Amino acid sequence: MDKKTEVAFYLDEAGPYLVKPHPGQKWFLKKSIYKTPATWKTKGKVVILGALKTNPGKVYHHLTDNKRFKSLRYFICQIGNRYIKKRKIYFVWDNAKVHLSEKLEKWINQWNKKGKAEFEILPLPTYSPWLNPIEPVFGDLYKKVIAGSNFRWPSNMAKEIHKYFYRRCRQKHNNDI
Repeated sequence: MDKKTEVAFYLDEAGPYLVKPHPGQKWFLKKSIYKTPATWKTKGKVVILGALKTNPGKVYHHLTDNKRFKSLRYFICQIGNRYIKKRKIYFVWDNAKVHLSEKLEKWINQWNKKGKAEFEILPLPTYSPWLNPIEPVFGDLYKKVIAGSNFRWPSNMAKEIHKYFYRRCRQKHNNDI
């Protein structure tokens, strides 16, 4: 892969994470008592679409409430427009239903005909999540943001997820220097 004209991303989805109390460790003041609600109603859900750039490891993300074609198309479009000057953009992803849809294949073919940065899909083998390096990023996100949480609204959860990715990308950038 030519780094000047090509770029690659590992893409995957995480969630849906329901906005409700999640089990896990929770930090709180020593003298205070944390009470988990006995009953609750889910206030919504958050799905994360993530793309891990192969070099230097920056994660682009988009939050939505579903894993459907329109959400994935929007996210891929955002990445495509960001790297419009590249000759080719590779996406490495699993065999999720939305990744294999005819709608997505047609849309990618239309995108490629427009003369913009060409998308090329590199599917991972079936049942091999360990081959996708973005999976540990989502695992870390779960441990640090979702586990032990009790968000009131999806917007509260989304805000903390955005903070997590901001800190992660900043930390990764500082480590590379």
